[in-house]
Amino acid sequence: MLQLIAKSIERWSMEKQGVFTNHMKERGVLEKEVLSFYYYRDDGIELYRIIERYVSSMVYLYYETKEDVQKDFEIQEWRKEMIAPNLDGGCGLVDVPGNDKKAFTNQEQLIETITVIIFSCSAMHGAANFSQYDAYGFPLNYPGMLLAEPLKNKKPLTEEDILNYVPDQKVVLDTMVITKPAVEIVEKFRADLKALSEKIQMRNTDAAFPYRHLDPKEVPNAISI
Repeated sequence: MLQLIAKSIERWSMEKQGVFTNHMKERGVLEKEVLSFYYYRDDGIELYRIIERYVSSMVYLYYETKEDVQKDFEIQEWRKEMIAPNLDGGCGLVDVPGNDKKAFTNQEQLIETITVIIFSCSAMHGAANFSQYDAYGFPLNYPGMLLAEPLKNKKPLTEEDILNYVPDQKVVLDTMVITKPAVEIVEKFRADLKALSEKIQMRNTDAAFPYRHLDPKEVPNAISI
């Protein structure tokens, strides 16, 4: 997986894949005539434009002219760091708005860059992260293994062909290993967490400075922020 991500990053273009409308156009799904009900596209475009308007207002508040952008050495160095190769301590990003020699030359280049970063780290992450169960919850969508070499042609497949490639029901269920003793352990764990949460909440009732950050009700089960 990490190797696939590394290869993808090398080809990822801020202009083509980062700008949301360009990304939809590149995939051939920008027009509603192609996909009438594609809420990812429709909501994404509206959210991107809202973020873009916000960023634009902020940028023009602090950079009234393009000369103001050009004179900000920290902003210029930031762009250089984004496009510098990984081996040189940079991000190795491709197609960052601006000029590789002069860096950012106007407000619009800075606006597009910041908008892409905010949208990617918030909206794109949300769309990818919170929809995972919808896709992975059905094992045949993303099987953990294939029982034959992946096809390298576009020959039509029958349902039987596809089923011959993926593990059967027994194999899928065996990988989950849900047993009664394991379920009982999970239930005990949840009960312990609930008891601690109630204890902390009771203590905080009379506390001058309540401390809630390690209340199990507040602690995420992963790096969810």
